Order: sequence, then C-alpha cells, then structure tokens
Amino acid sequence: MLEIRTTEAELKKIPTIKVKPHNYSDEQLEEMYKNFPDGVNKKDGTRVRFTHTPYGKMIGHQGYDFRKIVPQFRDIYESAKPIFDSNHRSTETRSDGSKHKQHSNILCFHHFLGKFKDEEDNQTYYIRFTTQEIKEPDPKKANNHMHSSFISEINLYKEEATSGRSHSDMDREAKPTRGFDKMLAQFFEEVKQNKSTEDDAPKQSVQLVLITK
Repeated sequence: MLEIRTTEAELKKIPTIKVKPHNYSDEQLEEMYKNFPDGVNKKDGTRVRFTHTPYGKMIGHQGYDFRKIVPQFRDIYESAKPIFDSNHRSTETRSDGSKHKQHSNILCFHHFLGKFKDEEDNQTYYIRFTTQEIKEPDPKKANNHMHSSFISEINLYKEEATSGRSHSDMDREAKPTRGFDKMLAQFFEEVKQNKSTEDDAPKQSVQLVLITK
C-alpha cells in the first residue's frame, strides 16, 4: 500500500502547464537544467535540488521526449500535487519493474504529480516526479533531491478505466511509444478505493471542542 497524500477531488485541481516548442540544443538544455535554482512545491513547500545525476536517465527514457519540457521542468514541479510517499526501507520498484538499490542516507521517496500540455502535438500528459529525502548534514541545503520523473499520456489511464484491462496488459501495449506508469496506475486505483470506502461509510456528526489555555 502507498502512503496516499491526496484525494480524487484534489487531483482534478492540478494546473496544466503549457509546453511550447523550442530550439535549444542538447548542450543548452543540459546546462539549463544544471543551473536550475532549488524548486519549491507550491502545495506543501517541499524544496528540491535539481541534482545533475538523474538528467541522463530522464533524457534516455523511451516514449515522450524529455528534452521538450526541460525549460518548464522546474515550473511543472512547483505546480505539481504531492500524491504519495514510499518508505525507502521497503524496496522501491521502478515503473520498468527494476528495483532501486537501497542507500543508508535516503530516508524516504516522495512523489508529486504534474500535468502539462504539449502545444506541438496537442496532447496532455502526466509527469510523476520522484524526490528522495536524504540525511543532509548542511541545514542550509535542501534535503530533497530530484531523483527521477516519468511522463505518460493522460488518455492511457482513461482507456484503462473503461477497458477493464490489467496494468500489465496496458504496459505491454503502451511501450515504448506512449509509456505507461504502473506505479501511477496503482496510485489511481488506491485513491478510488479510498473514495469508495469513504462514500460507503455511515455519516457521523462530529463535535469539535476548542481548548484554550
């Protein structure tokens, strides 16, 4: 089970950032990313460092071309919604099925969901950011580092909901051209289950007592 941090209603409020075509070279994009100042998430205030290490991994992802969103990458993170946490002590599984190697200095993984519209192909996409909270000895530095991101078409999850197909079926059909984030699909399922449980629960009146000293 994931440590859910939001609701189905809140997910509908994620702003859509417009991504416009650009003419930056690969070298310019990498330099741009390296020079990003810390990003501060507008929803929960999480300050993240855009460390250079994951850049090559994100550029190399199959599916959507990550280079297209580099100029807006920081903006999309800042407008993203915190959606769930995953305990580092339980082995973290990537969307491709591989396992993260555990590191003693990592405390937790935090996941944020952003949304953007590519004005070139007129498609809307989800991007799941994963940050890693580390033991940072310098209190002046952000103790959350950008770890990875995964981009996928919003329509894939709508198709899954209406078709009744499993995650594994959708994953096989979506790769490599469209991408399918299994962890995000699992999150959507758990959010819906939580909503169903809340809707079925009997309504109770709650009396609030203000205690003052």
